[in-house]
Amino acid sequence: MRVRSVVALAGLVVVACSKASTPTNTPAIDCSGTVSVSPSSATLHLGDTLRAVAKDTPCPAGPSTATFRWRSSDTTIANVDSIAGLVRARSIGHATIIGTETGSQGVQVAMALEVVPYTTTSVFLAARDSL
Repeated sequence: MRVRSVVALAGLVVVACSKASTPTNTPAIDCSGTVSVSPSSATLHLGDTLRAVAKDTPCPAGPSTATFRWRSSDTTIANVDSIAGLVRARSIGHATIIGTETGSQGVQVAMALEVVPYTTTSVFLAARDSL
């Protein structure tokens, strides 16, 4: 039996798993895997986009075949393509972009997102006297 427990902190999820002993009293195998998101936080201007990327280091270590499905905690602030992880800033505010590993028992990653307005700078031009 394989057991996974998850602890999330600032975009990093630590996954602990164990494999129970077999009836032949083979020692249990303990290991830790990690799931992370990049970037763990971001600030975007209205209309900007970025791609959220999740990385799964499986337990025991080996190649990852994990895929993630993405969603936004507030689609009025930012929407996200559920498969590609492409985030688009829609309005000013804060949202969390959440990636859930498909086929898992609730393994998730989260990215904190802030959407800010563009700042403008005023430039004044003065006419120069001609000679």
